[in-house]
Amino acid sequence: MNSLLHKNNLTSKPAMFHAKAKPFVQAKLTLNEPGDIYEQEADAMADRVMRMTSNETVNRLPA
Repeated sequence: MNSLLHKNNLTSKPAMFHAKAKPFVQAKLTLNEPGDIYEQEADAMADRVMRMTSNETVNRLPA
């Protein structure tokens, strides 16, 4: 019984911890300048969402 529990614990770990998993390198994130067009758009959308009533919905464009 103990060996069965031990086996389940080994197989339930995420793949990134698996011995054969290849390590990956995360690309460096780039930041935009404060107040750029994208930040202004995000702030405007956040303000719009915060002003919404509970019966309104957010319409998203397909990705």
